[in-house]
Amino acid sequence: MAKELGMDPGPVHRVWRRYGLKPHLKQSFKLSHDRPFEEKVVDGAGLYQNPLEKAIVFSGVETPQTPALERTQAILPMGKNWPEGRPHDHRRHGTVDLFAALNILDGRVVTGYYPQPTLKEFLTFMHVPDRRVPLELQIHVVLDNLSVHQEERVQRWLHRHSRFHFHYGSTSTSSPPVPRG
Repeated sequence: MAKELGMDPGPVHRVWRRYGLKPHLKQSFKLSHDRPFEEKVVDGAGLYQNPLEKAIVFSGVETPQTPALERTQAILPMGKNWPEGRPHDHRRHGTVDLFAALNILDGRVVTGYYPQPTLKEFLTFMHVPDRRVPLELQIHVVLDNLSVHQEERVQRWLHRHSRFHFHYGSTSTSSPPVPRG
């Protein structure tokens, strides 16, 4: 900008810094064309803003093709005068699909690693919170848009497991809403 205006770069830099301007950084967004977008946002966010009694809320996500990596050397512990040491290289062992659910009350994460994000693996994963959560609590799961979440077999499973309630994020979102603040 200074060059374009024919002036010294110092004042331009000071103005940008003073007002927090960063024209070199870009932000982008994508509008969702999901018809029930507002309904889904209100439903998901409502679970965080108005917690349900005798219920637990999990924020779930499926991450496909997560690299299965192994460090080539051990991680060295942090010492009094040096940071933790990590080797820069790793061995690849293909990919895995990760299902994860964050318990928003206590921050614990339930995970499952599977070779593919199939219907069978998703239902296997849903048995984990079913076993871990006390029977007197309802289980609400805010999910991303993995196609298996909508399948008829999953709906039948939900019907048989009446304490489970699924809430779906809108299309074009990368993950379900997670509470901030």
